[in-house]
Amino acid sequence: MFHLVQKKALHRLLWGALLLLPGCRRPLQLMPLVETTTELRRSLSDGFMALNRSLTEAPPDEFTAEARQIQAITAATDSALLGLGAYASALNQLAAAGTTGRTNAEQAAASLQGIVSVFASPALGAVLGLSTAALSKLYGQIAQVKTARSLQGIMAAADPAVQTSCQQIAGILQEITLYSRAFYRSRSEAVTAPGTLARQLLDYEFFLKKEQQLLIEKLALLAELNTSARPAEALARLQRLDSTARLRTAAEVELRLQQLLKRSKQLDEELARISPAGAEARRQQADFIRKETELAALLARSQQTLAALQKAHQALQQQLGERIPPNFGVLAELTHDLNALRSQLRQQTPVP
Repeated sequence: MFHLVQKKALHRLLWGALLLLPGCRRPLQLMPLVETTTELRRSLSDGFMALNRSLTEAPPDEFTAEARQIQAITAATDSALLGLGAYASALNQLAAAGTTGRTNAEQAAASLQGIVSVFASPALGAVLGLSTAALSKLYGQIAQVKTARSLQGIMAAADPAVQTSCQQIAGILQEITLYSRAFYRSRSEAVTAPGTLARQLLDYEFFLKKEQQLLIEKLALLAELNTSARPAEALARLQRLDSTARLRTAAEVELRLQQLLKRSKQLDEELARISPAGAEARRQQADFIRKETELAALLARSQQTLAALQKAHQALQQQLGERIPPNFGVLAELTHDLNALRSQLRQQTPVP
């Protein structure tokens, strides 16, 4: 048993020595980070574009200050995501080159500084509510990135700013979710609001269909008069539905039957005339609800992606600091999650 323990310890020492040799360390895999940030921004840009198109298509009296504000917020958020992607690209270029230097650190710091500048902009300032002290702290953390001389040093110095940035962007997406839900539901309700032509047509359609259903019941009872073993009971039920009819003879029954058939034809013609307008109103409502649902799903997936990016950034730092054969299980799992989320973002983006 003692020799087995010694053998394992020697094995670990040999691996550690090999990893210290140039070219023996397993290369850091940063492309999933780059690809995920790029796909995240692309998907959200498409979603924001669809939302802003709906905002501009709203009637002028409904294009409120809140609508203009959300357009500014989505534009600022896109800029923040662009900065996040630029930071990931800077790290990837540094890892691929296998070098360190002032230029690489300054590129990464500039990307993060751009994100924080967006947070301090008027568009996002009111949403985030970051104090001057909080912004100063972020800028101070980014200043440390500029002085780093290795990839590990850059990522360690940048991590607080990266974590905060992802959290803040996720918070912004939650605000956009709440606003877009209220906006789309308001537009859906406005289609059939009281007093609108669509509302009048739908009410009229409902009235006609209700009369049509009653008429079908009357026709069924008239037909039953000739087949029922108890015609008197069938006649009593019919007169409860059709109190104006006085059916004492077969001729009166036949006359009432012809009247009801004529009215049935009129109802069919009237419903055929107005139904397209009612169907269009319902289609518009369903379209607004679909847009709301799809955008909410995209924003929720994007928040999950941001959380995965936070974990991936920390896992990559840990990998950089290891001097024995690293355990890639956690990193592989995070890479798998990032790729899965990236695929989900591609699958469904709100359509205009």
